[in-house]
Amino acid sequence: MSIENLEKESPIDKKDWSQYEDELIKCEENQEWSQLEELLLEEHPVLLAEEWIFEKLKDNLGRELRVKLDESGKHVIPLEAEEKNS
Repeated sequence: MSIENLEKESPIDKKDWSQYEDELIKCEENQEWSQLEELLLEEHPVLLAEEWIFEKLKDNLGRELRVKLDESGKHVIPLEAEEKNS
């Protein structure tokens, strides 16, 4: 990777997301649905298990979600982010 590309990366690209993914999985395993939703409200890159975790959240939260899948169906975004882009 060139220096020019490194400089163009955003902070979200530079962060190690493995801990974030571990937190998502831990919340799912412990059935901490509100905490899981809070994590998904944070800005994050597209993650491998994101669609599956979203479906678990949708099935188990017991109230209206504050997140949704984006147009690709692979990335969870806050509802308000989608509304701002409309």
